[in-house]
Amino acid sequence: MVLIVCLDDRDGMLFNHRRLSRDRAAAAEILRLVNGRTLWMNQYSASLFAPGSGDALCIDENFLKKAGEVDCCFVEN
Repeated sequence: MVLIVCLDDRDGMLFNHRRLSRDRAAAAEILRLVNGRTLWMNQYSASLFAPGSGDALCIDENFLKKAGEVDCCFVEN
């Protein structure tokens, strides 16, 4: 699987329990990088992506266990 993670300058994923990736440009870049492959994430991350972002989005709380070898996983928390 391919992991996609947004990090700050200190390699942190959250700042004061808030996401670093709350940006439409970041979501668009993630979709571009995925390039049609399945993109797995949890419900927390799904709120970043606009409805209709693509049929390749799979939302499941156990996504890291369900993702396939070539699938992408967006990990925020």
